[in-house]
Amino acid sequence: MKRSRNRASTWVLVFFATAFVVSAGAAVPVATVTVNPGDIFVTDLLAFGGASGVIRVDPATGVETPVSAGGFLVQPFGIAIEASGNLVVADASAFGGLCPGGCGGVVRVNPATGAQSIVSTGGFFVDPFGIAIEADGKILVSDASGLLIRVHPSTGAQQIVSAAGFFASPTALAVEASGTILVDDQLSGIIRVDPVTGTQTPLSPGGLFCGSLGLALEAGGDILVTASPGCLAARVVRVNPLTAAQSVVSAGGLFSLPFGLAVEAGGDILVVDPLAFGGPGGVIRVNPVTGAQTPVPSGGLFVEPVGIAIARTPQVITVAIDITPGSLPNSINPRNKGVIPVAILTTNGFDAVTVDPVAVRFGPTGNEAVPVHSALEDVDGDGDIDLILHFRTQDTGIQCGAPSASLTGQTVSGQVIQGADSIRTVGCK
Repeated sequence: MKRSRNRASTWVLVFFATAFVVSAGAAVPVATVTVNPGDIFVTDLLAFGGASGVIRVDPATGVETPVSAGGFLVQPFGIAIEASGNLVVADASAFGGLCPGGCGGVVRVNPATGAQSIVSTGGFFVDPFGIAIEADGKILVSDASGLLIRVHPSTGAQQIVSAAGFFASPTALAVEASGTILVDDQLSGIIRVDPVTGTQTPLSPGGLFCGSLGLALEAGGDILVTASPGCLAARVVRVNPLTAAQSVVSAGGLFSLPFGLAVEAGGDILVVDPLAFGGPGGVIRVNPVTGAQTPVPSGGLFVEPVGIAIARTPQVITVAIDITPGSLPNSINPRNKGVIPVAILTTNGFDAVTVDPVAVRFGPTGNEAVPVHSALEDVDGDGDIDLILHFRTQDTGIQCGAPSASLTGQTVSGQVIQGADSIRTVGCK
């Protein structure tokens, strides 16, 4: 058995052991799926003939559609959705499992095609479990070895955010609106972590929950945690983020081993339970006010569902750009046969290194010229690495008198970006 940490029940210990023996084969994009806001994505350890994978669930009908199976997915637990709509999965045994010096990693899955790609593996990873996305697109992973790890979404570079301290067996995590990280630990309760310093502050230990495996945030900032039946009745607990006061949202009923949870746009709570409904597991919808439980109809694919995430409407990030860096005003001669330098700047909320230069366009609307050259360098002298691109003037379509120009593009993870800057046209008389 791979894990040495304590578990909420004997079943969970066996469950981890059986899941681990599944070996990674070739990735199997099992369906082409149309993704809509509100769609539910669930990781399942044994759904595909004993292989792990990701299943899409229609939130209205409950119809299940296979998304991706096998491949790098061996023991997928936490699942999150990037701003681009791509899925990222924390897999405790991906890439071979039990690898020397660390194993497991983060797998990116295209939700429409099921195609898998490696984000990061090895390094600090020993037992990756929970996963969340920060505002700037960086990936956070809780590792049950006692680590909170930040992963660069394009390079896969890992950074330890926080280690040891109150961490005993960290599982799920979430990011508050302020950027502060919440980590759910099976033994220590909820721990608040400063994203810069890594300082840990216990928020809500014990009380109404223990052996918890899931954590999510409601729109108002309240914290939701699942509690396993190992020491208390299976339940969902709400925690006030300011006072740490706990209250039971829903308990018993359809719950057997509530695992991951997520909050729908309308406020309803979705709980995935691998033992619900007599064993095949499934998704349970919980009214956040009354606690009433309703099964989300199952299409029969579930065997051991554990992680859950909900698709949102993709958002466009506005980035800071600087046309003709170092000069003001930004003068452009539309008749010039040369190139126009344009910098995408790294800021506190965006890392320009994540931009895919091939996807960038520049011109009056931001859909015209493609870059002929790009490089990573500190353009504005603030110590951060920026992206500088060059576009042929004649390809941009900029005309005399134009007051501004725009840039559009994507990050390597598919996040759409846009930016604009003022210009002054010269040489037009």
